[in-house]
Amino acid sequence: MTANVETWEDSRESCHVLSGPHDYDISASLVLPSGVGGSVVGVGGGQYFAPGHAMRSCSSVLLWRGNSRSAAIEMRGLEQSVDSLSVCDAPIGILFRKGELGVRTGKSVIRDTWLTNCKVGVQCAVAEEEYDCDNLRLDRVFFHDCKTGFRVTNAEGTGHTVLSTWFRSDQDDSTCFLFEGGGNLWATGVTICKASCLLKIDGRRAISPSSAQYTISGIRVDADAGPCKIVDVTEPSPCQVTLRDCHVAYSSYDKNSAPMFSLSGSSSLTGDNFYNLQRGAIRWADQPRRGTSDTPNIAIYRSRVNGCENVLDLLDASNSSGTAYLVVQDCFDMQGNPLADFSGPVDSDPGIEE
Repeated sequence: MTANVETWEDSRESCHVLSGPHDYDISASLVLPSGVGGSVVGVGGGQYFAPGHAMRSCSSVLLWRGNSRSAAIEMRGLEQSVDSLSVCDAPIGILFRKGELGVRTGKSVIRDTWLTNCKVGVQCAVAEEEYDCDNLRLDRVFFHDCKTGFRVTNAEGTGHTVLSTWFRSDQDDSTCFLFEGGGNLWATGVTICKASCLLKIDGRRAISPSSAQYTISGIRVDADAGPCKIVDVTEPSPCQVTLRDCHVAYSSYDKNSAPMFSLSGSSSLTGDNFYNLQRGAIRWADQPRRGTSDTPNIAIYRSRVNGCENVLDLLDASNSSGTAYLVVQDCFDMQGNPLADFSGPVDSDPGIEE
């Protein structure tokens, strides 16, 4: 059954209501205009069922029938929300952008939402120079067969919080979190069923030290996920990446010649309580040591290591360049045997020894 979206506006907010568990065909964006307040609300929670499935009639589904560049939903104001619906087949599922000069955009939330077969699930801004588009909160947002889950484009796109997200995509080069600008990401409870990359930091001019901090905790990478790269910093960037409580079930990174982490420039990686950290997991390019002598670029703590007799085996030195600074403390192998701590500079020469 296909239904119509109920829409109304008043002096303060605009609302779009998907009042029943039906399919809603749309060919133009549902826009929450500049101002304070506004929502797009469905019923049944964020869950997608294929046509013909017995549970198809249990949730509200937006089906995109428009062009190949627009968003199904645009959020242009403050304190706006999207709640309890599914978005299918859109170029961009939900776009968060600057509406008008002099009107701030931010502090909005997306809850219980399922995005499937979208090129980008949720995107902040369309240009590097766009103002605001900050402080977005994602709470139980699920990405299915999206090329990119959450994408931040602008330099001011900072202060984002993600709680309990799930990502699965069979598309090539699929990425859960893509930062071409902005920063200050705090994500908790991230499940990767299948993806090419968890966190990709791809911006150069639009990422500054004042906001380039990315913290992800409670991570699970399923056994069927393939050699998902956990962190990929493609441009020299002063970013700080912290991963806590990460469980990787997939165990064949070395057989695929795939690193778990790829760093560049002065980026810094800290891993704490990591399960199944594998041989040759870390690769870097021209990453000089910066800061004081006790400030590392790569720090690994209290982690279970697979296939390494020496903690230096964690490094893919033969495919790296330059010098990095490494600290490894209180780590142990898969049988629980402790590994010797290490602290010091390491070179990309594959003949390096402890």
